[in-house]
Amino acid sequence: MSGPTTDSESDFQPVFVVGYGRSGTTLLTTILGRHPNLAGTPESHLMDHVLPRSENVAPPRSRPVEEMRERFLASPRSQDLEIAPEDLPKEADTYADFFEQILTHVAKREGKTRVVEKTPLHLIYTPTLLAWYPGARIVCIVRDGRDAVCSMMSQPWTHNDLRRHCRKWRWYAELAQTYEKQYVDRFIRVHYEDVVRDAEPVIRKIDDFIGESFAPEQLHWGDKQSAGAIPEWEKEWKAKSVEKPDTSRVGRWREDASKEDRILMNVAMGDALEAMGYSDTSTDEVSWFIKQRHRLSDRVYDIAYGSPLTRIIRSTKRVIAPPKNNR
Repeated sequence: MSGPTTDSESDFQPVFVVGYGRSGTTLLTTILGRHPNLAGTPESHLMDHVLPRSENVAPPRSRPVEEMRERFLASPRSQDLEIAPEDLPKEADTYADFFEQILTHVAKREGKTRVVEKTPLHLIYTPTLLAWYPGARIVCIVRDGRDAVCSMMSQPWTHNDLRRHCRKWRWYAELAQTYEKQYVDRFIRVHYEDVVRDAEPVIRKIDDFIGESFAPEQLHWGDKQSAGAIPEWEKEWKAKSVEKPDTSRVGRWREDASKEDRILMNVAMGDALEAMGYSDTSTDEVSWFIKQRHRLSDRVYDIAYGSPLTRIIRSTKRVIAPPKNNR
């Protein structure tokens, strides 16, 4: 696989690590961030916290730099990047320019030449990011949806609606399949389970894809210098990302989920799980009535949380209660 090509107007060649939450995005970013040329970042949420919803499809219109600075500083994630107001761009014609200057600043501060930006939900902005930055590469990590949503359900900062988590994982899996076909030379999909079981072949593949040579120090487990992708407030549930991966975390859903939840997950994500190469998705033992009930509920969720309605709800929330600089 060929490495990135340099755009005639910019040599900015970021790497974006994306995927459903609790799928190994932090683990992968810390590994890549040990490379002497790559600086891993915490979740920046530059696209969903700073970019107006009306501009998340096409390259943005010109914006006053002060407006961009204000939107960035209002983001609850801005502090995680450790960028002071005086470090923000003084001049920028577009959001693309503004974000580039921020990410370039992070890389230079770490003494690196390139940045690995990790925000899982930036997956949905793949077309925009690749349109903005010709030298960009996107690495999407996928984990068995049942393990991912079970892990998500255990986190203190999210909701406990299993069906909603399943729907989101399925949506992300479908997006990953679409984008890896659409952007063959700029989007790559890897699996969490492969990283956990034998990381070196996967990391070599990614390094080659992004145009870097494999660095042995990338697999120096426990290297605290790679923890730059983990803000202090997230270390309670992400600290293990700098340690050697634990293979016992693969397939934990079989023990951690109840029979009812296993049925729900297989009905809600079965087709997408199979498309991603995961097994044990059979629902043969489930009655026709229960399967239809789950499928009807999924359909209701698809309508309730579909993109048009979701955008309306989020836009309304932003007007009623703009994001504050806290968590």
